[in-house]
Amino acid sequence: MAFGKNIFSIFAFLLLLGAAAFAASSAVLQITNYDVTAVEVYAGSLGYASLTIKNTGTSTATSVNAYYYLEGSSQYMYIGDIVGGTEAIVSIPYKIPEGASGSIQLQKIDINYLQESGDNAGYKKTSLTFPISVLELNPISVETLSDSQISVAPGEKLTVDLQITNNGGNMNNIAISAANDSQFFLVGMSEKFIGSLDSGKTLNTTLSLVSSPSLDEGIYNIPITITYKNSLKQKSQSTFYVGPASILSATKQYRVQLTPVDGAEVGSEAEFNLVVSNYGTEASSLTLTLEKTDVLTPIGINTFYFDDLGAGKKQTQKVILGIAPDASSGYYIMPITLSSESGNMAEFDAGITVEGTPQLMVYLDNSVASDARIQLSNTGNSDLRGVYVTVSPQSKQWTAQSFIGTLNVDDFDYVSLSSYPLSGTLNVEIEYKDSNNRNHKEILTLDAGATQGSFGASSAKNSTSASLPSQVNTNPRGGGGVLPFMRSTGTTTDGINPLLIVGALAIVAIAAYLLYKYKFKKPKHGEKK
Repeated sequence: MAFGKNIFSIFAFLLLLGAAAFAASSAVLQITNYDVTAVEVYAGSLGYASLTIKNTGTSTATSVNAYYYLEGSSQYMYIGDIVGGTEAIVSIPYKIPEGASGSIQLQKIDINYLQESGDNAGYKKTSLTFPISVLELNPISVETLSDSQISVAPGEKLTVDLQITNNGGNMNNIAISAANDSQFFLVGMSEKFIGSLDSGKTLNTTLSLVSSPSLDEGIYNIPITITYKNSLKQKSQSTFYVGPASILSATKQYRVQLTPVDGAEVGSEAEFNLVVSNYGTEASSLTLTLEKTDVLTPIGINTFYFDDLGAGKKQTQKVILGIAPDASSGYYIMPITLSSESGNMAEFDAGITVEGTPQLMVYLDNSVASDARIQLSNTGNSDLRGVYVTVSPQSKQWTAQSFIGTLNVDDFDYVSLSSYPLSGTLNVEIEYKDSNNRNHKEILTLDAGATQGSFGASSAKNSTSASLPSQVNTNPRGGGGVLPFMRSTGTTTDGINPLLIVGALAIVAIAAYLLYKYKFKKPKHGEKK
C-alpha cells in the first residue's frame, strides 16, 4: 500500500509539472495602454489611437491583426508576431461622423492572434472599447460694432461695443474676460457674464475697459477670452481680438487754444477764451493750469476744470490775463499743463499775440529861427521802425527829408528845418512800421506862422494806418507854444481846438489896443509924451 501511494504521488506531481509547462508555453496578448493623439476632436475629423499591446505569455503570438471600423466599414491592420514577454505599439485610425458634434463616440478595436501549440492552440482575441469626446466646432463669432477707430490716451477708459453670434451649437454660461497677456482690463470686474445664446442667435454687449498706463503710442488689437459650456457641459474657451484701439499721447488726443476776445494790448488786462477739444472716442475730465510768465499773468485763478468732456466735443472757459506794461508788442507763449483723471499729464504752449498802439506826438518848434525843427515823440506802447519824415511847404519850394530809423517807446527825435525858410503851411508826411511789421503813413499840416514863436493850426490829410489806430498829437517842447490835438480819421479832422480860438482872440485884442493907442493917444505937436 505504501508503495502504491508513493507511485500515485509521483504521478500527480508529474501531471502538475506538465500543466505548469503547458501554461508557461501559452501566448496571452493584453492591451495595456492607449492614447488618443488629438487634444481636441471635432465632428468629421480623422484621428489616431495609439495602443500598447503586450504578450504576457512565453510563446509567440502569431498572425496578430487589429480589426476596427472606419467610416462605417470594417477594416483591419496586420501587426505581425509578438514574441512572449514583449510588446508592440500600433496606431489605429478613426473617423468621427459629421453629425457627431458635441457627443461622445465609442471606438472598439479587436486584436486577433494565433497560438500555434498547446491544448488552447488556435485563434484568440482581446478587445478594447474607449470613448472619444467630440467637441463642437467653435460656434462663436465676435464683431466690433464701433463706427470709428477707438482713440484714447494711456491709462484712459474706453468702451467697445460687440456683437456675439452663435453659428451653431450650444453655448451656456457665457463669460467674457481680458486675455492673460492683454494690456486692456475690464473696469470693476474680472469677468462679464452674459448668460446663454441659442444657435443662430446674436446678442450685443458693451465692454468697459481701461488701457494700461504704460502703453506706448500705437494701434492695438484688444484680446478678450470668451468661455462657455457646450452640450457635453464641458468648458470651452476661445480668444478673440476686437478693436482696434489707437493709443495717443495726451497732446494728440486733446487740443488747447487760448484766443483773445477783443485783442490783447501791452499793459492791459485782456479776456481770453480757453478752449479744450477732445479728439478721442471717450469722455474725460480734465484740469488745465496756466503758468505765470514774465509778460503774462493769470488774474484771479490759474486752474480750470473741464468735467465730462465728451468725445469729439469742446468746452470753453473765460480767462483773464494781465499783460506787463513794460512788454513790447509781439508773440508770447503761455505754458499750459493738462492733467486727465487717469493721471496723464501733457504740456501745451499757447501762442498769444500782444499788440501795441502806435501813437505819435508831433509839434513844430520855431522859437529860434536858426534852429527851427519838427519833433516826433513816440507816446504809444509799440516801438516804431523805419521812421521816415518828409516836410515841404505847400508852395513846394523846398523839401526836407530825414530817415530817423527806430523810434522806441517814450523816445523822440527831430527833423531840422534850420536851412529852410518857414512860412505858411507845412505839409508833414510820416511813414513807419509797427512792431507787427505793418506799414503806416501819417499826413498832417502845420502852420509855420508869420513870426518866430507863433504856432498855427495843424490838420491831418489822408492819414492812413494799416489797422492799428494812430494819433497825431501836439506837445509843447522848448517854449514854442501848443499845437491842437488831432486824431487821424481818414480824410476828416476833429475840428479846431478851443485854445487856438482863445489865442487868436488874444492876439486880435492886443493888436486892437496897440492900434488904438497909436491912433488916438498920439501926443499933439509940442506936447510931451
